[in-house]
Amino acid sequence: MGEIIFVKYYEDTDNKDTEWTYTLPNFKSITYDMNTPVSPMPMPEEDASENILVKIEGNSSKLTVNWVIKDMGTVTTVTKTAKPTTLVPNPTPTNYAASSTIRDQIEWFKEEFRPSSVASAYELIVRLDPADITKDIVFPGTFSGFNFSMQSPSILTFNASAKFMEGSVATLYEVDTSSAPLNLILTSPTAGSINATWTAPSDPGASAISQYRVSYRKWNAGQGWSSSSTSGTGTSLADISGSTNLSTGTYEVYVEAFTTGLGLGRASFTEHISVIGV
Repeated sequence: MGEIIFVKYYEDTDNKDTEWTYTLPNFKSITYDMNTPVSPMPMPEEDASENILVKIEGNSSKLTVNWVIKDMGTVTTVTKTAKPTTLVPNPTPTNYAASSTIRDQIEWFKEEFRPSSVASAYELIVRLDPADITKDIVFPGTFSGFNFSMQSPSILTFNASAKFMEGSVATLYEVDTSSAPLNLILTSPTAGSINATWTAPSDPGASAISQYRVSYRKWNAGQGWSSSSTSGTGTSLADISGSTNLSTGTYEVYVEAFTTGLGLGRASFTEHISVIGV
């Protein structure tokens, strides 16, 4: 059986460091709307087949998720990951105690999870196979609203819904760094190694791209991010872990462009790959 997962990231770290993870209990439905606006310009005395269609706006998409919130007994729906530090670089996710009752779950959304800053960033994950996260469908973006409704006679449950907008979260105060690298592809040609290739960002920002940073870690193993950098502007990196042989497991990887004088740009989508250790 698949899962729907909400992820919130820390707002003040350089890496994609997960702060909160919410696995939806009692999932009901999900809708994915892709908006591709086109403006019609019909000309006088012309038939519909001669209608001029002009695309002057970009595409957008949103997801609507519906589920039921009820008392979950001893089942924990939320995990909390401490912020990585020098002393504890690889914190282990822990179950969040206040995540089982109706009140606990709604209070958590209100106090901890909903966007509270221009830097709040999220992912919505459709996990088709809990045993193989390489099959995940991942949407980066932010939540634009939550709704919790209760109706008689079901006064011990809330019907919950969330609206999620796909995209890159940008702040009004963000410097003009590069957009995200595109089309990240991972391969593992030999035991204990990962090769990465990608496409340069569509917008390099206000300065030239000088190199790329590739970040990786073993998935769901309580590890912090490790990283390697390219020596130039090439869009590939062989054996991203260098002289370190990776152990058997599933790894998650993403790429950022570094622009001279401005620093790291937006991160690519995170991709996953299974590796056989040496």
